[in-house]
Amino acid sequence: MQTLSNWQDKASEGKLKSTKEYDPQLMAIIKEKKCSSWGLKVAKDEHEVLKKATACFAKDSSWSML
Repeated sequence: MQTLSNWQDKASEGKLKSTKEYDPQLMAIIKEKKCSSWGLKVAKDEHEVLKKATACFAKDSSWSML
């Protein structure tokens, strides 16, 4: 998908030949892809934090009585 992102950057800067108008559906897909990628990164980061917290609580025996 990096190629699609490069295309969008060049098109936005007017560096692509004969691109005067952009397909609105394509632009919507590109925007959705960027949002999805960001959301996935956040979810992965949160997952890592939860794994570390779970491991930490598992080691501490005082939490097991709750």
